[in-house]
Amino acid sequence: MVDILLETIRAVIVGLICVYLVLSGRKEAVRNQSGWHYLIAGFALTFFGMLIDITDNFPALNKYIIIGDTEYQAILEKVVGYLFGSLLICIGFWKWMPTVIELRKTKRELKESHEQLEVRVRERTEEILEANSKLKSEFEIRRQTEKTLEFQNIILLTQQETTLDGILVVDAGGKMISFNLRFVEMWHIPDDVVESRNDELAIQSVLSLLKEPEEFTAKINYLYSNKTQKSRDEILLIDGRVFDRYSSPMFGPDDQYLGRVWYFRDITDQIAAEEKKEVLIKELENALSEIKTLSGLLPICSSCKKIRDDKGSWNQIEVYIRDRSDVDFSHGICPNCAKELYPEYYDKMFSDDSEGEERKGTN
Repeated sequence: MVDILLETIRAVIVGLICVYLVLSGRKEAVRNQSGWHYLIAGFALTFFGMLIDITDNFPALNKYIIIGDTEYQAILEKVVGYLFGSLLICIGFWKWMPTVIELRKTKRELKESHEQLEVRVRERTEEILEANSKLKSEFEIRRQTEKTLEFQNIILLTQQETTLDGILVVDAGGKMISFNLRFVEMWHIPDDVVESRNDELAIQSVLSLLKEPEEFTAKINYLYSNKTQKSRDEILLIDGRVFDRYSSPMFGPDDQYLGRVWYFRDITDQIAAEEKKEVLIKELENALSEIKTLSGLLPICSSCKKIRDDKGSWNQIEVYIRDRSDVDFSHGICPNCAKELYPEYYDKMFSDDSEGEERKGTN
């Protein structure tokens, strides 16, 4: 009874293996593997032999010849079932083992590749994080730089718009790339010319304001032809204004010519003040010259008190002083001279003055 149970369990196990192989054969990748058909055939024959082996425990089945405990049953069990089955199983494993080995090798290589890939992914992730950190830092630096440039531009724009000078910047192609409101107001530039930003149109629009338009344009053409030259001159306008004009070229770091900057300043009031100053200085010099003439060493006669001039002539002192200053003289006589020259009239002329002097002394 025990033998029947053990043989049955063994047959069930082999049968399950056969079922597993058949089910696995549904997958094309398994079915196409070398040795798979030999394995399924070998296990099937082994399972057949085990079933035949179970029947020899039942003598009543001997009448069927190939089952039960007969010679044919033994041949089927031992030769067909176990021998051929084992042979086919061996052939199957012999053909299948290289595939298993190759699969293991492939699996190992895949594992190594996976590990290498993980390492590369980790390294790449670190590189990306580092690059992101650098980009963030560079972005912050760039943002600060842009803020600094923006602030500097505001300063430059404020300086440009609050200066007393009219400023014009022209590029190498003759385009007005920058100018301030003072420039437009000084030259009365029309709006359409301002919008065009054409330097030639701007020049043509101001020629009617000038006393010498030919000289004005000639100087501009000369400076545009001689790019390294600087210039400063004065421009006379027909309305009486005078502009101070200064121009300088602009060069880049590689000495590339970028254009030219022009500065215009209204110096009309300054010139008028300088002319007035010159007149005042001349008047003061003349006055000083006259004062010096009278403050020098004067040759005077010790007797008649006449003064000798630069030509050697002797002149009355009042005539000499009158001719060399704005002083006028009125004539009179002092008490001493009156007493000496006109004694008969002295008492009558100076008696009141004497009494007044006595009264002052008494008080």
